Amino acid sequence: MESKKIEDSKMSIELKYSKDKENPIKVFESFRLMFESVINTQTELVRKLNPLLNVEFVLTDVKSASMWADLTRKTITVEDDRQSLLKDETKGDVNEYVNRSTEALFQKMADSKNKILHSNDILTLAKEINEIAKETKTIESPNYKAPDVLLIADAFENAKKATKLLSNDDSFEFIRVGKEPISVSKVQTEIDKSALVSETKEKVVERLQSMTLKIKIADFLGTTKWKFLTEERKSIDVKIDDSGWLDNFHNNGNTFLASGDSLKVDGIIKESFDKFGILINSEYTITKVKGIEHK
Repeated sequence: MESKKIEDSKMSIELKYSKDKENPIKVFESFRLMFESVINTQTELVRKLNPLLNVEFVLTDVKSASMWADLTRKTITVEDDRQSLLKDETKGDVNEYVNRSTEALFQKMADSKNKILHSNDILTLAKEINEIAKETKTIESPNYKAPDVLLIADAFENAKKATKLLSNDDSFEFIRVGKEPISVSKVQTEIDKSALVSETKEKVVERLQSMTLKIKIADFLGTTKWKFLTEERKSIDVKIDDSGWLDNFHNNGNTFLASGDSLKVDGIIKESFDKFGILINSEYTITKVKGIEHK
């Protein structure tokens, strides 16, 4: 049986332009490009929390006379009895994380009114988004990854194209209830994407660790990873490389496990970091099962 929990978050985008001067085709193309920046950025932020979350966007009100549109983002959590509940896989305040990160993106654009945005500005924003993830506790989601810096760069490039179509007196305003509007006019960029990739090249650290892991989902067929809870209540997917213990568990029937039991193990934790020390990904492998703690 499948159920859905839908969380709405609404923002407004207004394009202020000279109606008697601007070409309407250019105005609509500019509006489209800026919307593309918003939608792509917010989708990336949500999917990097949990790739199984669905994101939908709805235009709930468009006032063509002033080029004003209300955009509602729907973040959909699917709960399915055939798999673990996704609500256990996404931590913290998702809407606050996405909204504040989007505002940080627009604020960076607004602050660059009379200067050119470079790769370092992208990296600074990526670090700021990571801090927002910490403050909203979404970084505690087991599947959390930092957003792709190249996608952030694309958002700036789209904003550059959007504002290039307009005159110097025109501007976009991003409005969220209870917040001051953020005004963006001309966006200028000189971003070297190859250098950006090189700057964010990840560092991989491996460490050995003894752990006690509570079983959430066991792999009875021997084809997938196991799902555990750590002692910090973090949900993780783990590969078991102790072939002797696995053979005994799968074939001999001498190992009995019940819901809530834990494994005492030795394992390897492989963590990937970017240049700022921001965690990008974690992988867990059990090398030795030392015992079982029954509930």
